[in-house]
Amino acid sequence: MRSGVIISFFILTTTTIGWGQTHFQPVAPTGLPYIVVVNAVELQQTITDTNAEIGIFDGALCVGAGMMADSGSTQITTWQGNSTQGLPGFQPGNPMFFNLWADSMEIVCDAEFITGNGTFGYNPYTVVNLTPALTAIVPENAGFPPDFELTILSASPFNSRVVLDIRIPDSESGELTFFNLLGQVIRRAAVNRSQRLVWDAKSATGEDLPSGIYLAVLQVAGEITTQRLVLLR
Repeated sequence: MRSGVIISFFILTTTTIGWGQTHFQPVAPTGLPYIVVVNAVELQQTITDTNAEIGIFDGALCVGAGMMADSGSTQITTWQGNSTQGLPGFQPGNPMFFNLWADSMEIVCDAEFITGNGTFGYNPYTVVNLTPALTAIVPENAGFPPDFELTILSASPFNSRVVLDIRIPDSESGELTFFNLLGQVIRRAAVNRSQRLVWDAKSATGEDLPSGIYLAVLQVAGEITTQRLVLLR
């Protein structure tokens, strides 16, 4: 929820980031900051974009964003909601979601938390490593309706990649899981808003999967919907 060259950004120096990004549009500063340090980003694909961005979300709300550092770790300030001033932001205790924008693609990332438990406000700060899950194509001003739907946009059978259209209510988040017919989990991706996801027919470890039938299962707020995917190499 990958083959190619692994690009890793390890903690050599710490760069404080909170400006310059153009894709993600975080909330305005609320006076209640919370620091998230992205220690490493491992991409099993080559990226050419020198202006890659990291966005941090509470559900569908972007609460912090910044340019990814060329080397070392990236420090991003996220903002807690301020009810006194009527300013939106994250709610303490809510789970964090991470997306990466590079090469005109938005990539949903899995998070490994080094410091913190994956929720906003836990500990004085959070340190996290990110790895790509699935490529998300999020159209600008998509205007998705508040429904619950998982649709295949590619031809079936497919050969190397399949595009899935995910529509969920704005206030919800969930998970998309791929299974083989033995019930084994092939890959997972966190879903925190309506979007289109591209599955490259690879396992979580980057291995090409064999031809066969796979299931894509979307689970949000106790609701489940499934699509049958036929892979033909």
